Amino acid sequence: MRGKFFRPENAKKIHPFSHEKNGFRGNFFVFSSKKSKGLTKQKNKGKIVEEDFKKSCQKQDIWVHRIKDNQLSYMSDYHTSENPYDFIAFTNSTLYLIECKCTNLNSLTVARSKEEKNKMIKKHQIDSLWADSRYDNVIGMFFIDFKTSNNTYLLSIDKFMGWYCLEDKKSISEKDIIALNPIVVQKELKRTRYQYDIRLGFEQLNKQNNI
Repeated sequence: MRGKFFRPENAKKIHPFSHEKNGFRGNFFVFSSKKSKGLTKQKNKGKIVEEDFKKSCQKQDIWVHRIKDNQLSYMSDYHTSENPYDFIAFTNSTLYLIECKCTNLNSLTVARSKEEKNKMIKKHQIDSLWADSRYDNVIGMFFIDFKTSNNTYLLSIDKFMGWYCLEDKKSISEKDIIALNPIVVQKELKRTRYQYDIRLGFEQLNKQNNI
């Protein structure tokens, strides 16, 4: 057979009388593989928030879909190979476009150009939410979870853009967000995970947007 796993340089010869922990006795080739470093690390807090958001939607009979890379690249000129946003949800005859953010800090860094790749809120996410929410009964938003204050907000892209265009800041603080009159998301701790009242948040957001 052919392939890199059968090449001598990828194998280690074991002496017939040698012994290795988790190995074999005898004249064998042993092929070792390294475990992914990420498998042993604690799950990213942002991913946990995303999972809790999705499960909360499902428990409240809200249709929700997690977007994969490139899945919506055809929808607008702003989209890149990266996710335009995290979720699409549908209820109350309204389509919701959601980008989830979670931070242990008091603010979120904001990109002002596509070259600023290390910012928490990226330029292509802002552009995608703004472009795709221009249709009737479509609301783009940020779902923002501050671990320091344990507060969670729904901030519409319209309100965010009002701040983004008027301010010349490199980050948006929780204080800035509160000044924009966001929806405060009600939540309940279930052992170690949160259940968010997404339906109530969406209904309040609809009233803000006269839908």
